[in-house]
This record gives sequence, structure tokens and C-alpha cells, in this order.
Amino acid sequence: MPMLKRAGLFLCAFAKRLYAILGEKRCRVCGAPCPPGDAIPLCPECAAGLTPVPYDFCPCCGQRVRKNDARRFFCRDCLLHPPPWQEIYFFGPYERILRELLVCFKFSGDLAAGQLVGMLLAQSMPESFYGSPHILVPIPLSKKRLRERGFNQALELARPVVRRFSFPLVPKALTRIRDTLPQSILDSRERRINVAGAFAADADAVAGKHVLLLDDVMTTGATMREAAATLLAGGAASIGVLLAARTLKNETGHAN
Repeated sequence: MPMLKRAGLFLCAFAKRLYAILGEKRCRVCGAPCPPGDAIPLCPECAAGLTPVPYDFCPCCGQRVRKNDARRFFCRDCLLHPPPWQEIYFFGPYERILRELLVCFKFSGDLAAGQLVGMLLAQSMPESFYGSPHILVPIPLSKKRLRERGFNQALELARPVVRRFSFPLVPKALTRIRDTLPQSILDSRERRINVAGAFAADADAVAGKHVLLLDDVMTTGATMREAAATLLAGGAASIGVLLAARTLKNETGHAN
């Protein structure tokens, strides 16, 4: 019995040690150890790099603008060619820590990383943004892409937003009626062609509604423009755009 007891204690200690090694949480971005008890693994250094938009941006497209008083200035492009939506908000630029989290979420199936980004978006979004939208609509995936990925990243990001603001979430108000190539492999002209006619709106769901349209990242805006135009053609009263991240133009005026 003493031998069995010692063996039992040894196995118990070994199991605890193995759990401590295998169960240690590592930062999803850099791999450093995370503080114990954190629900979503992110080290303090990477967490410190997650801050809301740190610059003045055009309320229509999200690109940087200069302003010298309390007014919000539209950029030259939006003044000349207004997009089919009224207002835009996003958590931050598509770079550094935010980009790493979204890549892990979207392409590695890291739903916890997506949940974190959705929570950050919901918490940072001003209550006054876009007034009181009637419905929240995530950008849809095609059936083929949904089967491949297993989830719609825009829909998952929308869940923390509707929990905070109680917007009605209506994912079927907009559907993708044909497969398209990944936008990331195309230039701006090809992106516009790629998504032309790719969506259909449920007129019964959107007629007369102020729609808040949500996606993970916007680069050229081709997908969002097509989706917004489709909703307006279906009878939507107006469109607001909500994003986790916005790709910024560099000094040459091209998206990074």
C-alpha cells in the first residue's frame, strides 16, 4: 500500500506538472507567456498596442485627413465621389497587433482572437455613431467559402456589437449569390469587377431601413460599395459602415 500510495502521489504530481506545461497560455501574436487567468491570450505588450483610431479620419472613407478645429473634414476623394454610405467607423488601422489578430482569426480559425477584436470594436464604437440603425447586416460569404472557412468572420465580429447596442442582427438581409476570387489577390480595378453583381438584398428585410453594414477589413472599398449599392437598390433608406480595421494609403496614395 505505501508503494501504491507513493506511486499515486508521483502520478498526481506528474499530471499537475504536465498540465502546467501544456496548459500555459501564450500570446497569440508574439508567443510570450500571458498573465494567468486571462480569458483571451494576449501579453501586456501586445495588448498595449491595441488602441482605437489614433488619428483624424474622413468620416466617409476612414482615410487620414487634416483638421484644425472641432469640425470633421471629408477627404477630397469623398467630396468628388461620395460613397453609397453616410458614415464610417472602425477600431483601428490594419497594421501591427490588430492585423495579426485578424489574420489569426480569419485564416487560422482563431475564434477567440475574433471575439477579442469584436469586443474592442463594440467597446470603442461611440453610442452616437450613425444614430440608431434599424438593422445590423454583416457582409456575407458565398456558400463555398463558408464551407471552406467554417464561419463568417463578419458575422462573428457582429455578435459583440449587438450584445452591447441591441441592434437587430439580420444576416440574411444580404446574400452573396455567386462565388468571387479573394479580393486580396486583385488590384483595385479587378476588385470592382470581381464583386460586381455578387450580392442580392432581401427587399422585405431592408425596405425603408437604416442599415449598419459590417465587415472585418476595408482596403479599396470595392466590396463595401457593391454591398451598400445593392442594399440601397433593395430599398434601404441609408447605409452606415462599421469595420474592425481600415487599410491606410501610403505617401503615394496607394493602399498598403
